[in-house]
Amino acid sequence: MRRTGTLYLVLVVGAYMVGLGNVWRFPKLLLEYGTGGLLLYLVFVVIFAEFIAITLEVARRKVGRLIEYYNREFGLPSLPLAFLIFDIMFLGYYSTVGGWSISGLFVEDPPKSVFWTLLSVVAFIILVFLIPLWGRDRVFDFMVVSLLIFIAMMGYIIWDMYIHVGGNGPTLEKIHEIMVWKGLSIKMAVEMAAQAAYSLGVGLGFYLILGTYLPSKVSPKSLAFGGALLDTLSSFLGLGMTLLAVSIVPTAAATGTEIVFHLVPWIISNELNLPLLRFGFNVTVLLAAISSMIPLGEVASTIYADATGMHREDGILTVAIITIFIGVLNTLLISYGVDAIGLFDSIISMFIFFGAIISIMGFGRENISLPEKLFAGISVVLTGAIGLHYLITTLLRGDYLAPGAIIAAFITIILLNRPLRKSLGKINRRRYLSHL
Repeated sequence: MRRTGTLYLVLVVGAYMVGLGNVWRFPKLLLEYGTGGLLLYLVFVVIFAEFIAITLEVARRKVGRLIEYYNREFGLPSLPLAFLIFDIMFLGYYSTVGGWSISGLFVEDPPKSVFWTLLSVVAFIILVFLIPLWGRDRVFDFMVVSLLIFIAMMGYIIWDMYIHVGGNGPTLEKIHEIMVWKGLSIKMAVEMAAQAAYSLGVGLGFYLILGTYLPSKVSPKSLAFGGALLDTLSSFLGLGMTLLAVSIVPTAAATGTEIVFHLVPWIISNELNLPLLRFGFNVTVLLAAISSMIPLGEVASTIYADATGMHREDGILTVAIITIFIGVLNTLLISYGVDAIGLFDSIISMFIFFGAIISIMGFGRENISLPEKLFAGISVVLTGAIGLHYLITTLLRGDYLAPGAIIAAFITIILLNRPLRKSLGKINRRRYLSHL
């Protein structure tokens, strides 16, 4: 399989998209919203896949270094710092979940000890930033292999669980619960849009980086829709696993990370009597968690290095240290009863919509077809409207921390624009002189 081939790059995009949210978050929303939620989700997947395709095309034609691109085209070199800030936040709070996946290799349940949790969080972050030091080609290889293992392992476990439970009882009840039409609502649309954007990795800067590597013969549309297909397949695998798990243990909750980190491993060991398969499942969970986060580490490190004039490896080290600080802070806040994961999740869920608009700002200047320009324009309006709705409803329910963090971050980014333009001039002069 050639690294520059379409199939290989589709698997890379799929590996970035597929994460643990496919296993627990997607089933939770379908059980809540039924058929209406499923239809809305699929509609948003198509919209965001087209959005990703246009982003990849714009990036392939013009981007290069992100900060220099936004400076050259819009006079806003500080705008990509949004990806740096929020990707580090994402990595910092996701490291708690990643730490649980490491703990699953050694203990049955997520650790209660703060020290053990901190250790696993730091270990996960180190893994996420250590792998990119191998180089881009090996990172992509790691992501492709991780995705193939994830899909194969999920399919095998689902088959074993199905043989164990059969196709009746609670399984059919849960399927009926999903197939029921529960109407449509703005809240449903916003949550399904957020899940689609979250699952496809929209608005976090990776597609702007990936687009610069794309060979001219590779179709961005094939990558976007191929990756979205793999991601949706993985979501349905997660749904099937959840339904079967609840069929085997009817008293278990059908939602939350409990499915991944406790219920399924317990079923594999105690109901299927396959302890080695449990270890394999936990390894698969860890690989999925790492491969979906590595691209965000690459984006944050690249932007930091470009903004400061550092080498890429130095940028990786610096961003890793900052992420460890965020991860440790997140863990300590949780230990004191603060819902830090919920806070960071709200911040990221709001940002992905605004990040998507930042990603595709240059589409209007590109030589793309009129239908694509119209579609992209409608998508931008829709995405911005959902982001604003998310922001306003969060404020109305009295949650000021997440919107406050978003607003403070963008104010900081605006204030940094002028100093960064001056700094870029010095960096470019230094690079020019170093090549003389």
